[in-house]
Amino acid sequence: MQDTGKNIIAGVPVDALLYGEGNKISKRGALEEYNAGMLGGKKDQAGRFFYFGDLDPEGIRLFFRAREANPNLDLKPFSGLYRLMLKLAEGVELLNECGGIGVPRRF
Repeated sequence: MQDTGKNIIAGVPVDALLYGEGNKISKRGALEEYNAGMLGGKKDQAGRFFYFGDLDPEGIRLFFRAREANPNLDLKPFSGLYRLMLKLAEGVELLNECGGIGVPRRF
């Protein structure tokens, strides 16, 4: 990607942006294959990926499934975007818990 300064999201330089993939990213090796084929990485090489999805139980489960399905990648939540989302939601009533439906408490 050409370095134009437009590839920075929430202060983080980004080489590629995947969106709308839903459960496709939780298929075993899906992001590892993308890393190797589209980004020029090796299949067993740790690429760095940030996940940003719905901040609800299913979105959080999707992150954990994707990380488990792609063990050779460094997949982390895109915390800067989540902080921005929560800041924009100030004053909006949010759910206080996940209701015990398979989401680890320490996300």
